[in-house]
Amino acid sequence: GYGTPVVGAGFSVLNAFAFEILGTSVLISIVLWGYQLPEKRDKHPQQSPQHSRLAPLRYSMPLILGATYTALTIPGIFISGASYSFYRHLFPALLSGTIDSTWWIYLVGGLVASIAAILLWWIYVVIIDRKLEDDAHKSPARADHELPESAPIPLSSFA
Repeated sequence: GYGTPVVGAGFSVLNAFAFEILGTSVLISIVLWGYQLPEKRDKHPQQSPQHSRLAPLRYSMPLILGATYTALTIPGIFISGASYSFYRHLFPALLSGTIDSTWWIYLVGGLVASIAAILLWWIYVVIIDRKLEDDAHKSPARADHELPESAPIPLSSFA
């Protein structure tokens, strides 16, 4: 009652648990990566070129998050009730007095998903992104009008 998420008919508790972990970790990851994106498309000296190209995505994050939530919720309703939060399961269950034996799916699933998403984000930020930025800073600085060494020489330069 009152919209309490339940394990769907034909799905096991393990299916629901796995889907809660998947759905919650994907949503948390999108939020974390969205806030990692730069606000402006600056030519800031500490900003790598690939980082500045991602700046426009920051303003699309609400749309991306909403579309992802919708895409996850459509199958999730039938699998686990698409809770993605322990409180989304707890409060309706308390109000209706129908706390069942599957409450742990939403508590443990949310905790595992949160830890997994934060660890993946941390690994990306600390290891991969720093390596990309170090590589970008190590490459010789070149003005935008200069051609890379492997580019053909334009005919206009001979005139």
